[in-house]
Amino acid sequence: MKLKRVFVTLVAVAMTVSIVPALVFADEVKNDTEDTAIVEVADAKAENPAKLGSPVPTSGTCGKNLKWSVDGSGKLVISGKGAMYSYGAGKAPWYGLKDKITALAFDGSPTSVGNYAFYNLDITTVYIRATIKTLGTGAFYNCTKLTTVKGGNALTKIGTSAFKNCTSLSSFTINSKKLSKICSSAFAGDTSLTQINIAKTTKLSKKGVKNSLKGSSVKTVNVKNSKKVVYKYYFGKSNSGASVKVK
Repeated sequence: MKLKRVFVTLVAVAMTVSIVPALVFADEVKNDTEDTAIVEVADAKAENPAKLGSPVPTSGTCGKNLKWSVDGSGKLVISGKGAMYSYGAGKAPWYGLKDKITALAFDGSPTSVGNYAFYNLDITTVYIRATIKTLGTGAFYNCTKLTTVKGGNALTKIGTSAFKNCTSLSSFTINSKKLSKICSSAFAGDTSLTQINIAKTTKLSKKGVKNSLKGSSVKTVNVKNSKKVVYKYYFGKSNSGASVKVK
């Protein structure tokens, strides 16, 4: 009987010893599988930049037949033809590159600048291409480093708040003979702008300039044609009684 008990005990010990390595091995396999899975997930993330945050594009479309690109020097170029899409403030496709954009240029024959297209950009000079007919609402709103605007030979309309809060803007000259409307608050908050120059325009009316100088520092409007007395009335009486000289 004692021999039988000793034999049973030895068998039990042997079985226990044989089972422990198996359990340890099984646990190691399980852990190894989990670690492998974690590594695979990490690799998948590394191979999928979209999940980590895609790089900001440097080119794209901004109209049916218009394209945009930002080069290495920080110049935003609008090229192609036709009308530009309109956007909300800060929603233009190049706004993600705001901190890199320092200049603006037009190429080809664009016909308009969309709403809030260049909102809050750090550009300093704008030459409005001769094919552009309209500037949308807030087109250059809050471009606080903008100092000079010129060109615009075909311009017919300057939208509401188009140059609002361009606090460094000091030189504004439009050479269009067709300019018929400068919308409300177009130059509001432009504390450095005291004079605007509108060369040879014959299309402006009292309604077309109503409240256009509201909130601005403009004191002089230089209009190069024979209707100076009329324009003095338009720009004065139609802008909250602002004291505006027309030369």
